[in-house]
Amino acid sequence: MFKNAEPSQSIGLQFWSVYSKWQLRVISCLKPLNITHTQFVVLTAILWLEDQHQIVTQASVVAITGIDKMTLSKSLKNLVFQGFVVKSKNESDSRSLILRLSDDGELLTKKALFLIEKLDEEFFGIIGQKKENDFRELLLEYKKCS
Repeated sequence: MFKNAEPSQSIGLQFWSVYSKWQLRVISCLKPLNITHTQFVVLTAILWLEDQHQIVTQASVVAITGIDKMTLSKSLKNLVFQGFVVKSKNESDSRSLILRLSDDGELLTKKALFLIEKLDEEFFGIIGQKKENDFRELLLEYKKCS
């Protein structure tokens, strides 16, 4: 009935198990800041794009994060309501809006980013730098294939 003799041989189950442990820690880390994991990803994508002096649109956030448009739209609506993201008219493309972090949004994002990067170092660092780099490369490879 099962392809694998043992649950430990199921790559999907093992990936899900590790991801779930990591995600629970991320959620716990972000809870005091009152933002969701998705909101954190959106905020950091905007911060990164701004840091690269790029015009930030929903399309550019989707391109970096892979978040589906509906989920992004809902997250942005909440982030705008909370005062962390500001939308403005895009003079060069009337079909899109320009996104930017408010001052409060930038402060929150930098604080959250510090916490999550520390968490990532602790969580993924236990396997050693080489394996961590290999894991990152494998994830990037899978991302290209899908």
